[in-house]
Amino acid sequence: MDNRYSCEVIQDLIPGYIDQVLSETGIKVVQEHLEDCSECQKVYQEMKEGEKRVTKIIILSLVRICSGIIMG
Repeated sequence: MDNRYSCEVIQDLIPGYIDQVLSETGIKVVQEHLEDCSECQKVYQEMKEGEKRVTKIIILSLVRICSGIIMG
C-alpha cells in the first residue's frame, strides 16, 4: 500500500474520484490505495452505491414531473 497517504486523505478524495474530477495524479493515488486497502474499498463501494441511489431518485422524480406536464 502507498503509505504516503492516509486512509483519511484517500476517503476525502473518493467523492472526486467517483465524480471523475480528480487530476491524473489524484486518480492514480486513489486507485493504487484502493488496490491494497480493504477499508477504503468498502468506503468507495458504499459511496458509489449511495450515488446510484441518489441518481435513481432524481431520474424517477424527473419522470414524474415530466409525466405530470405531458398529462396536464
